[in-house]
Amino acid sequence: MPRQGRYSFPRRLIHFAALGFGAGKVPVAPGTFGTLVAVPIYLSLRETGIVAYALTVAAMFVAGVWLCDVTERDLEAHDAPSIVWDEIVGYLVTKRRRRSVRFSAVTCGSAVPSTFRCAD
Repeated sequence: MPRQGRYSFPRRLIHFAALGFGAGKVPVAPGTFGTLVAVPIYLSLRETGIVAYALTVAAMFVAGVWLCDVTERDLEAHDAPSIVWDEIVGYLVTKRRRRSVRFSAVTCGSAVPSTFRCAD
């Protein structure tokens, strides 16, 4: 049984990040909401150079492995649906430096995977 409420503040911050800053706690389609968290991150990174973008996404990936591992152990649940850091980083990987800010271009990266998620 997970030890809810007994974590230090730094540990709670780790969980908060792994849970997509709260998006993973949404009761329906947490992965989709995790992907939506990635949209403003992408919009803030889209004008950076390709090297800075790649390094940022790579750093998020590496940090995410640790964040998710810690959170998964604390929740005592393998591949918990509430852990949505992978959706955030995955969205950033799929957008890889597209400069378009059209609504359709930004949302297509989340709408198509969400459609397939329904069959999950």
